[in-house]
Amino acid sequence: MIELLSNYSGPENGRVTWDILALSKGSLENISRFAKAAQIDYRDILYWAEYYENDPMLRGRDPKQLVEEILAKWIVDMVLNPEQWLKHVAQLRHRDE
Repeated sequence: MIELLSNYSGPENGRVTWDILALSKGSLENISRFAKAAQIDYRDILYWAEYYENDPMLRGRDPKQLVEEILAKWIVDMVLNPEQWLKHVAQLRHRDE
């Protein structure tokens, strides 16, 4: 377990480590999964452990359904406004160069 937790060495190490332990609920598999998630973006761990349950946007809603609704709106918008989306993608590519 200590070895799995030591895989995370990013910002707010102590806080993230405690949150990984809380989220994993004693499962070594979950510790490994959350430690990997923390390496990608440690803020996900902080959100899931400390804010998720009280997030007013999710209150009374199924998070999976919420994501599906957002994606559906984006797809409709892309179909109705393809030029705008292509312009946005071009701007993102130019920014990353």
